[in-house]
Amino acid sequence: MKLRPVCSSLISAPALRLAALALAATSAHAATFTWGGGTGNWNSVNWLPGPVAGTVNPADSAIVTGGLVNFTQHDTFGAAATTTSPLITIDNTGTLASNGWFTTIIGLNFTGGTLHANGGANANFQAFNLKGTVTSSGTSAITSTGAAFSGVHVNNNTFDVSSGTLTVSASLQNAAGGGVAGFTKAGAGTMTLSGVNGLTGSVVSSAGTLNLASGGSLTNISVLNSKSGGAVTISGTVTIGNAGSFGVGA
Repeated sequence: MKLRPVCSSLISAPALRLAALALAATSAHAATFTWGGGTGNWNSVNWLPGPVAGTVNPADSAIVTGGLVNFTQHDTFGAAATTTSPLITIDNTGTLASNGWFTTIIGLNFTGGTLHANGGANANFQAFNLKGTVTSSGTSAITSTGAAFSGVHVNNNTFDVSSGTLTVSASLQNAAGGGVAGFTKAGAGTMTLSGVNGLTGSVVSSAGTLNLASGGSLTNISVLNSKSGGAVTISGTVTIGNAGSFGVGA
């Protein structure tokens, strides 16, 4: 079952909600929303109804295959502590943007698209809060603009780049709301960091290549570890905090 808006001027948010309600009324199966072009604005209305009235159904999924989708409210899928969200795939030339709002996404999947951080709520709750495993193949990106609070929080999760390159120019930040965090790079592909990152936890490359590009920085991490099977290449700046460590093959 797929809802396929082609142009934001043709299918509005209320229409999307009606379609979602119709799907829920006729079937117990999850709905899949596909955005293939133009500019769309999504809020929790587009994801209702969940198992409880007024909630998002975490079994839903969305595929952004082209065009631009903007979030339009904070906490679309729940607050920073939420443990469920719909599965989102950003594909081909598609872009999913924060648009000045804070959103937690669990299990994001890239197949060639872009997650764009262009503003969030405040310094503790910036544009995106990524939890669970982030998967990527092809040429994908996490980008940002000069808008305030355009960082991307991580939660000691895994970035599994199975092939190609995931380029992260947005600033990776500690866990939303506070708390030390880092990440693990997995998969045979390459993850390139080209932004100024604010992580203070452990950064581990367990497979493939983690590349810190020229101009990129990890300024106060506690551990940088290249495990057997993983590689770290550094053209930027790495600063390891007091009592921290750098490991190779550990």
